[in-house]
Amino acid sequence: MNCFFCGTIRNCGKYIDTVYNNVIEMSSLFDDYKIMIYYDVSHDDTLNKLHYYASINPRFFFYENREPLHPLRTFRIAQGRNYLISQLNQENNQYPYFIMLDWDEVSCGKVDMSLLRNSLERIEEWDALSFWNSPKYYYDLWALSIKPYVISCFEFKNGANKYLKYITHIRNGCEGRYIPCYSAYGGLCIYKTEKFSNCEYSGKKNFSYIPLQMRKDQIKLAGNTLITNTDPKLLETEQQDCEHRYFHFSAVLVNNARIRISPYTLFKY
Repeated sequence: MNCFFCGTIRNCGKYIDTVYNNVIEMSSLFDDYKIMIYYDVSHDDTLNKLHYYASINPRFFFYENREPLHPLRTFRIAQGRNYLISQLNQENNQYPYFIMLDWDEVSCGKVDMSLLRNSLERIEEWDALSFWNSPKYYYDLWALSIKPYVISCFEFKNGANKYLKYITHIRNGCEGRYIPCYSAYGGLCIYKTEKFSNCEYSGKKNFSYIPLQMRKDQIKLAGNTLITNTDPKLLETEQQDCEHRYFHFSAVLVNNARIRISPYTLFKY
């Protein structure tokens, strides 16, 4: 089986070498691979490093975005990820799997290759698989939608604490089983291309795509959504949502995709 590794990059120069080496190590589990990067203008040596790896590895490619950057981060990242999906779709089904990963400190730990190998041997159990992303806690709460908590954790009072407590409780009781959810990322996720090739990312805040009953169940449980955030750290969420949520929900609702979280940590620090 072949795999398409991809990711968006901006100001990641100090991490690229380590992440690249991790990707090469992970690629050994596949028959063939391709690496595709979407690059936004940076203020470090990111572009130089991309040129270097493209010169030494014929399977490494990158696209340099020259358009003006959107002021909102999730809009920029969604644009990049959608470009990568479009490139994947031009590969004529050559890559039945793709791995979207962050090219920053999140992917710089030592890869647990035995865990990744075991996960690939259990492909009948998932269509998208992410991993527990910290040995101490689950940090990627913004991307997480797990019933009954399906809307962004930042839309509810104490939402992040509630989500973290809930997902940790489930992990402690899963006994090695994969955790079903509607959205999760954690810095790296493995996908079956056939279930996601017709889906797209969106960083726009718009929860209308989430079934109404799910939204009602969460509001009943967690309280009404916040109309205005006063915490400066959360102001960016006023106009945007994590781009992964729309992408994952699209696959669930349109393609009946099974999105799962491994209770184990892929990168060891």
